[in-house]
Amino acid sequence: YVLIRMLGDIYIWSRLDPYFSYGFEVLFVSAVMSFYRHKRPWFNPPQIKDLYLSLLILMAGGLTYVFAGLLGMGVPYDLNSSTTILFLLAVAPILEELIFRLALWEGIKAISDHAFSTITVSTLLFSIAHLVAYWVVTSSIQSFVLYQALYVIPLSIVISYRRHYANSVFSAMLLHFGFNFGLYLASKI
Repeated sequence: YVLIRMLGDIYIWSRLDPYFSYGFEVLFVSAVMSFYRHKRPWFNPPQIKDLYLSLLILMAGGLTYVFAGLLGMGVPYDLNSSTTILFLLAVAPILEELIFRLALWEGIKAISDHAFSTITVSTLLFSIAHLVAYWVVTSSIQSFVLYQALYVIPLSIVISYRRHYANSVFSAMLLHFGFNFGLYLASKI
C-alpha cells in the first residue's frame, strides 16, 4: 500500500484526477476488510472517554487552524466547497482510519505485537502520507504540507493510543472527525 499510494501520488494520481487515489484506497480497504472478515474486534463502539477526548481534539483542530494563520500560512482548502467539507468531515476520517488504524495497523501488529511499535510505525506512516503531497503541490502550498505532516504526529499518537486501548477503529474515526471539525469550525470564526 505505502509504496503504491505514495509513488502514485507523485507519478500517477496527480496526472489523472485529484480524487483518483481515493478509488485505490477504497479498493485497498475493501480487500483488507475482506481478508479480516472473520475477526472484527476492532469494530467496538466508541467509549464515553472517546467523546470527551474528541472535544479536546476538536479544540486542537481549531488551534491548529489559528496557529497556521499566525504563521502566515493559509489552509489551502476551500472550506466553503461542499466537496471539500465532505472529504474533510466524512471521507478522510473514515477512509484514513480504515487504512492506518485497521489495514496497516493489523499488518504492523502481525510483525510486532508491541503497542509502542504499532503506534510509532502507524504514526510515522500517517505523517509521511501527509508529507508526500509536498512534491506535487505548488511552492506556495509546500509550507502548509510540511506543517500538516508535523501536526498530524501528535494527533496520530493520540488516535493510535485510543485505537489500541479501546480496540476500536470507530474511536479513531471519531477523534479524527473531531480534529477536522475543529479545523473547519475555526475557519468559520
